[in-house]
Amino acid sequence: ALGKTVEIEPHKAKRIDEYTGIVSGKGDVTELFLEKFSAFAEKYSSSQALDEAFGKMKEFYSAYSSYIKISTGDTLFDSYINNNLPFQVLYQSFGSFAWTQKSAREIGFREIQDIYASLYYMNAMGNKTLARKLISKWVQNVYRAGYANHNFFFSGKEAGFCSDDSLWLTQAVYRYVMLTGDTEFLDAKFKTAENDGERPLFETIKATLDYSGKISVGRHGLPVIDRGDWNDALKLDDNWLDGNAKMELYKKQLEESGEEYGAPLKSDFCESVMNAFLLKIAYDEAAELAKISGREKDAAEIEKRSKDLAEKLQKHAWKKDFFARALINHGDFEYLGAAGDGLSTDKNHDGAYFLNSYSWALLSECATEEETAIMLKTVKEHLMTKYGPVLCTPCDLEKVASRTATGLYFHGDRENGGVFKHAAMMAATASLKCAKKVKDENLARELSSLAYSIIENVLPFRTLDNPFITKGNPRFCTQYTNSETGESVGPMLSGTASWLTLAVFEILGINYTADGITLSPMLPENSEKISYSIKNGATYNVSVTKKKGFARVGENTKFLFDSEASNGVFPLFKDGEHDIVIEL
Repeated sequence: ALGKTVEIEPHKAKRIDEYTGIVSGKGDVTELFLEKFSAFAEKYSSSQALDEAFGKMKEFYSAYSSYIKISTGDTLFDSYINNNLPFQVLYQSFGSFAWTQKSAREIGFREIQDIYASLYYMNAMGNKTLARKLISKWVQNVYRAGYANHNFFFSGKEAGFCSDDSLWLTQAVYRYVMLTGDTEFLDAKFKTAENDGERPLFETIKATLDYSGKISVGRHGLPVIDRGDWNDALKLDDNWLDGNAKMELYKKQLEESGEEYGAPLKSDFCESVMNAFLLKIAYDEAAELAKISGREKDAAEIEKRSKDLAEKLQKHAWKKDFFARALINHGDFEYLGAAGDGLSTDKNHDGAYFLNSYSWALLSECATEEETAIMLKTVKEHLMTKYGPVLCTPCDLEKVASRTATGLYFHGDRENGGVFKHAAMMAATASLKCAKKVKDENLARELSSLAYSIIENVLPFRTLDNPFITKGNPRFCTQYTNSETGESVGPMLSGTASWLTLAVFEILGINYTADGITLSPMLPENSEKISYSIKNGATYNVSVTKKKGFARVGENTKFLFDSEASNGVFPLFKDGEHDIVIEL
């Protein structure tokens, strides 16, 4: 952006300080900006001050990235996982879209997914308080009724615009509590988004479950889409309502009908099957949090609702060869996202297919083993390309509503059939998780193979193989790949990095429960050995060995913990080093 001539004599050195920019709150007047900048310039005009600040930053990052250190024998992979990937997760946990992509868009509620990955690193550096404080920022953006601000940073806005937002909260809280054992967090009180008082965190979680599971539901009992449901361009209702407008209508409905609070809002809005899967996970994890914090009555009620939701998904959302992406409650179509939906624009497809239906059916454990096998076949036949799985097959959403993905983008771009790397990593993580649980070993092998092929396409240093075509930065994940050209597109601020991190955790098999840490690694078939360390108070040095070919944890797996036989559940110690040996 700036041009400057610099003359350097032979065998001499010259130091160059470059000022890039300053972040300031909205509404700052010129005098205040100059005052801040003057203080900044005065402090860092000394090269010593810059060196000290840089040194502190390196110390911070060294501690932050200490959670996982992996050794596979693949130098590029190890370097990327140990150094570059944690940095991108760190950046995303504190960065805002405002400075990297869309200018007007600020950090939003669904970006809490970045905390899913970064909280482990924060805890490893002895700073679980930081993770708790960050999650608390999201908690305070949930309204009393249970919907959330879609975007917020300097101030909240877009209340209840997207139906997925508040459903991501429980997963963040669950991961934090299981990692740290900090059940007191559930009783901590936080302001509501409308700032009309405080309530305990667990009550906020219950409000999100009530809103998405009881009130803001369609005629089949699944959450409505609103303006979007993670995929902002999947808008199927032109007359959608934000959270505030919806609750005003709901209040009027209760007054006129005499129904009690918790009755469903009457509407013809479309329902999001993906959000139903998210709700299922929220139910299951909230029930577990209730159990370990002594809320047995809540746990029993939430478990009952989880079972009921699973039955509704099987009855209404499974469509012979795939779970639908959405149920349509108006117009000429009944559903979107499986054979016979009538919305495909490709003569080779009897219906449109959406990757997230596969991923979240598996992540929520709603799909049966038979359904998983059928969906896997469909994914391979209809969604896979040489660049990875596309977000969706060609379809015409403009038949249902206006300004949708198919009306905004060319096919192959972004949400309209692009290889959305964020969603691809969800699919990889889901496939690995499911591969560890299905009974059919051939199906497990296929799921594992699919996961690794997806990961290979997303690893950013693979762009070095053909940089003029694929483009992108070899150190950082970009947002998506154009499925027509293979070009990596989008900013480095993308959920891809966080979900790639979660996929790596799934490869290593790391899972925290109320009983301790369990390890269920699933290595590539051509791999025979991997070692890694996990830092969580204590440091656990893990060595995994297997023969070439497919292998997973099972009855014949041998676990050693500090040279003693183990059942595969390892206690969480606060300090010291411990050795774990796993023979698959």
